[in-house]
Amino acid sequence: DEFTKKILKYNRRADMRKSKKPILIAIFALYCAALAYLTLLKGIGATFDMTYAEYIKANSNIIPFFSFYVFITTPYKSAVVVKYFLINLAGNLLLFLPWGLLLPSIAGKLRSFGRFFVFTSIVIVIIELLQLFLMLGCADIEDYLLNIIGAVTGFFLYRKLDFLH
Repeated sequence: DEFTKKILKYNRRADMRKSKKPILIAIFALYCAALAYLTLLKGIGATFDMTYAEYIKANSNIIPFFSFYVFITTPYKSAVVVKYFLINLAGNLLLFLPWGLLLPSIAGKLRSFGRFFVFTSIVIVIIELLQLFLMLGCADIEDYLLNIIGAVTGFFLYRKLDFLH
């Protein structure tokens, strides 16, 4: 009967989800290691010829899309400037795309968009503040915005890609 077919289909799907979960966890762990390297560990050992206060002031940006404004209003853009701008833009968008794809598939409570968004925002803000206060990089509102857009894009892709459920 129809009810039995639905139950069997549900059980097969649950079994398949359970068999994929360890693989997804391993992929997510590798991704997190790469994320930690790119956002925090890569900056270890850099030296700066300024005081801590000067570093904090020089490496924090709370003006959303200020670099876009500077890029658009700069009359002459060398190939190096364009390349850096595009790498920064694409890199920050793509950096958290896997986060949005993988995290909901391994953490059931984060399948809710609200919970996912709040948790992801907290993680990104912590990374940004660690970069700044440990002198490993800068804290930039643009990084947060582009990272969260990438993560949310990944989250909605996760919802569309049935094989990750």
